[in-house]
This record gives sequence, structure tokens and C-alpha cells, in this order.
Amino acid sequence: MAAWVSCLGTAEPLDAVAARLERHGLDVEETEVHDGPLAELFDRVEARLRMACAAPTNLPGLVAEEVERGLELARIAQQTVVACHLGYGVVIARLP
Repeated sequence: MAAWVSCLGTAEPLDAVAARLERHGLDVEETEVHDGPLAELFDRVEARLRMACAAPTNLPGLVAEEVERGLELARIAQQTVVACHLGYGVVIARLP
């Protein structure tokens, strides 16, 4: 197999993930930060939730509360990306 692709979800900085891969014998060739698309995703989620609130039909009480909670979570997620506490990145590594 010419290449393997793996997804690693972790609550670590990108450089810590790269260091772990190196400790396990891989050569890290590149790291890429892609926080912009993550922030855009949260923007789209917030926009869609706002559209749900603005819809002419009345949302049942429980659904309306959940939409409001979703808006709050979207705002918090956006703030954590801006503050560099949440992000998305890629580490490109290969066996020596």
C-alpha cells in the first residue's frame, strides 16, 4: 500500500500530535492548520439555526429551546476557534 490515511481526534495542539507520531517512528513532513473552514462551519450552523428561528411557522416550545441552545453552542464554538482553543489541522507523516 502506497499510503495510509488516518483520522485522529484529540484535544491536543497540532505540534503535540506531530511529536507523538515522531516518537512512534514516523517522519513528520508537514503540519497544516485549517481553522478557517472550521470557523466557517460554525458560521453556517449559526445561520441555519437563525433561519429556523425566523421561519414563519411557530416552533414547538421544546424545539425552540433547543434551537436557542444550539445558537449558544455555535457562538461558544466560534469564540473558541477565534481564541485558538479549538482548531482543525492536518499532520502529514510517513514511515522512514
